[in-house]
Amino acid sequence: LHWEMLSFYIYFLFFCSKCIYFTALMVIIKYLFLLSHTFNLKKMILIADSGTTKTDWALIRNIDSVKHMRMKGINPFTMSQNEIEEEMDESLSPLLSKNEAVEAVYFYVTGCNPSNIIKILNALTNQFPYAKAVEAHSDLLAAARALCNNKKGIACILGAGSNSCLY
Repeated sequence: LHWEMLSFYIYFLFFCSKCIYFTALMVIIKYLFLLSHTFNLKKMILIADSGTTKTDWALIRNIDSVKHMRMKGINPFTMSQNEIEEEMDESLSPLLSKNEAVEAVYFYVTGCNPSNIIKILNALTNQFPYAKAVEAHSDLLAAARALCNNKKGIACILGAGSNSCLY
């Protein structure tokens, strides 16, 4: 599929299906590949969209190989760094083999404030010590990137909590 066709399909699914989080994750994957000129497509990138009830992971080995997994939610407000690391270790083992090295990890999470971001970054850095890039951001940024790509726009999250931003 060409990116233009994939974008249309994803936006169609985004507005017409119940798979909103999955389709938003796919758009974020496209966004990160378009943004990144430094990554070799043979390297692996891991992207997560996390809330209190669930975390959706996407492991990208190359543009044609994307594995998806859903695990328990991670909420830095209610979980310690150790609990977050234990949940990641237990849940990601089916997705990753021991000898695979993840080059970059992008984690989008609800409940962002500086102390929570540090907790997530520490857990991710401990989990993926050889990753060249480890980032943690608000789920609102994920929604904005998925909807607006690299243009100005308004993004909203309507779920257990609601939020909006001008991107």
